[in-house]
Amino acid sequence: MSSLLSEREAVQARVERACMCLFDTWCETRSVVPLTYLLHCWPLADGSARAIRRMRDTLRELQSSHPDSLDASAALTLATLIRCVDEALVESPLAGQKAGR
Repeated sequence: MSSLLSEREAVQARVERACMCLFDTWCETRSVVPLTYLLHCWPLADGSARAIRRMRDTLRELQSSHPDSLDASAALTLATLIRCVDEALVESPLAGQKAGR
């Protein structure tokens, strides 16, 4: 059990670091569109599957709808973040529950 918990904590820490990196970058460069998307889903209020799915969906929407607003470094960090969020969903014990629960 503690191994699963530590893996989940590690994934959540990677998600947090990536979000902080993007936040700092987009604040410094005044990239309003990406920053708005990020702030729509971060910081996570909790580690629930619903919050994590919301983050994944929001970040994918940013990636697909506004690729021109991302420089190469931010696009790579965003892609990595989306993979981490997907991992967090797989690791979440709530992953199988519907978003409304």
